[in-house]
Amino acid sequence: MNLSLPADLEAWVEAEARSNAYPDTSAYLADLIRREQERHQALAEIQELVTAGIESGISDLTMEQVRDRAHKSALERQRAHAG
Repeated sequence: MNLSLPADLEAWVEAEARSNAYPDTSAYLADLIRREQERHQALAEIQELVTAGIESGISDLTMEQVRDRAHKSALERQRAHAG
């Protein structure tokens, strides 16, 4: 793949690659693309969770019950990762 950039962008990419210890501009650009892919995936996962929450409807639980369940769930996840 060949990429043409205006001179100011090319200079910026080269400076960023050097200052972030990439071996060359290709490695820097590949890392940017990889991070953008990860960001898109994270946003898609968040959107799925939001959609699931909306589709689940309104809960009959009180806020205190919701907080208690969330706290219990967080503790269980911590224990699972620690053990």
